[in-house]
Amino acid sequence: MKKKLWLLTAAMALVLVLAACGATENNNTDASNTNAANETGQTNEAGAAGGTELTIAAKNFEFDQTEYRIKKGEPVTINLINNQGVHGIAIANTDYKIQAGDPQTITIDDAGEYQIICSIPCGVGHTKMVSTLIVE
Repeated sequence: MKKKLWLLTAAMALVLVLAACGATENNNTDASNTNAANETGQTNEAGAAGGTELTIAAKNFEFDQTEYRIKKGEPVTINLINNQGVHGIAIANTDYKIQAGDPQTITIDDAGEYQIICSIPCGVGHTKMVSTLIVE
């Protein structure tokens, strides 16, 4: 009996993990919102219009861009938008973790490439959900 209960619990946990990307934080999932940065006048490059804003849009198993660029030593506010599914981001080799709806201002002092990964298990394509932050 305990074995059946354990198997049922494990199966339910697996279903919840696999379904995480299927849940939406908002119902606005049409393709016109894929690059929210352009629509809001914000930019994905520090120093251009908006200067200190970086918007990253996420949908199931991918970010809207394969790479993002910022300037080293300059504070940048990162805003994560979930266009489809529920995602968070972590920037490798830093302590920065950002959730949708909770923008965070970061400063990276060392130039280089930093991997951006989805920090919330979101289903079968979760491990492929990566991008690159280039600090110039």
